[in-house]
Amino acid sequence: MMTDMEQEIATFFRNFALRILALEHVDPHAPHQVKMALLNHYEEIYPAFTLTVSFQKYAHTVDEPRMIEAYKHNFSLLLMGKLPE
Repeated sequence: MMTDMEQEIATFFRNFALRILALEHVDPHAPHQVKMALLNHYEEIYPAFTLTVSFQKYAHTVDEPRMIEAYKHNFSLLLMGKLPE
């Protein structure tokens, strides 16, 4: 079961990816298409993430290492062409 923080971060990544996929007219169930559509947008993820409530709550706190792990996990899913749940 995911913690609230992990769920918040997964939701951010899912919504970010779905927005890009909609702009690119890509099927979110086609992993190769997902990877290719996001290829030119990966560098936008971190700046957008830093503006989230999740980042504001957990950065520079004792929860920061868990936040970083959740970030890496969700970023890895996108690199595999999978959307976070």
